[in-house]
Amino acid sequence: MFENVIGQETVVRAVAQEIGANEFPRAVLFSGPAYSGKLTAALETARALTCERSAAWTCDCAPCARHRLLLHPDTVLAGPRSNRAERRAARDVLQRTKTAAARFLYLRAARKLARRFDPHVFQAEESRRRAVQAALLSLEELLIPFEPERPLPEGKAGDKLFDEVEAACEKLEGFLPRDNIPIGVIRSISQWANFTSPGSGKIVIIENAPRLLEASRNALLKILEEPPPAVHFILTAERAEELIPTIRSRLRPYRFLPRRPEETREILARVFKEDNPEYGTLKSYFLAWEDIRLDAVRALARRFAEKLLVSEPVVIRQEIPELFQRDAPRDLYRYFLEELASVFRSSLAQGERAPGRGLPPLVRFERWSRLIRDRGREFFTLNISPALFIEGLFLSMKEMP
Repeated sequence: MFENVIGQETVVRAVAQEIGANEFPRAVLFSGPAYSGKLTAALETARALTCERSAAWTCDCAPCARHRLLLHPDTVLAGPRSNRAERRAARDVLQRTKTAAARFLYLRAARKLARRFDPHVFQAEESRRRAVQAALLSLEELLIPFEPERPLPEGKAGDKLFDEVEAACEKLEGFLPRDNIPIGVIRSISQWANFTSPGSGKIVIIENAPRLLEASRNALLKILEEPPPAVHFILTAERAEELIPTIRSRLRPYRFLPRRPEETREILARVFKEDNPEYGTLKSYFLAWEDIRLDAVRALARRFAEKLLVSEPVVIRQEIPELFQRDAPRDLYRYFLEELASVFRSSLAQGERAPGRGLPPLVRFERWSRLIRDRGREFFTLNISPALFIEGLFLSMKEMP
């Protein structure tokens, strides 16, 4: 059980013991930083809860076989998330090694996206829903050659197949809400969860739960107050405090710690067959697959923060032109906001001071952090121009008392 979760011994030991004793809570929260294994652990928890035997990764019972391929019908996955970098990394591993483990890695990367469009999760108007279903069928047909025991296409035919899978995934990503969980998703999950047969077990995994819209939060709260029988809810979040207290109070918390350097090296070596010392964190490794350098993004965030503290007027477009390039990937701004918030947290914790300038007061830092979170959600939800977003964010932060 949990053999494919590297590290996080305290959490997985607690979860495994509770599952073994049939005492795993009906609603839980897996919280911790990005790339700490929360989703992997959630998927493994779902497999263990439905396993008919010991829940070993190699278990050959029917539920485990379906879970390993992320095809179990009694588990649903929801929440905004792009895993383009994971798919690219998994493709690289499979093309280099051609192992059974690499096949599972690649199939699971594609289906971590596809499962968010299950009919009892994804909701849209009829024409949009038909387009999604057509894209899903196309993707599943393309994934057939990657399943275990099938011959894997190689050469130009293999490259073409990989490209077609990625094109199908990119098309699906275009249908996924960018940075929120609409109420229709929660209503569909509620309806699905309440239709249970005696003895059946269903698992609902909601990733990035703090991105629930207000109406979605209220709908989820009603479910958690009286959860349907034989249904488990697993929510994930980077920071537990971002969930509203009324929801958080109904969840058993499990805290995932940041990866230790040795764990990062083990994951890169065992899973992705990567030994480049340049990648000190999993985040830096995956960002490289997005053609984004973490150290460069961090430098941009520090420059942005420094310009906030100067007394003279600043034209941010001229000071940091890298944030205004038309061909910059949109995800660059997500990571920029994460690093900007991290700069403030680190500066306050370490008492850093820029030359000739003091730290912003704690109250201002809290307001800045809240503004970054709120404006970032608007940016990804409303598809705002990056240039207008950066300029507006800087001016709002600069003028904040």
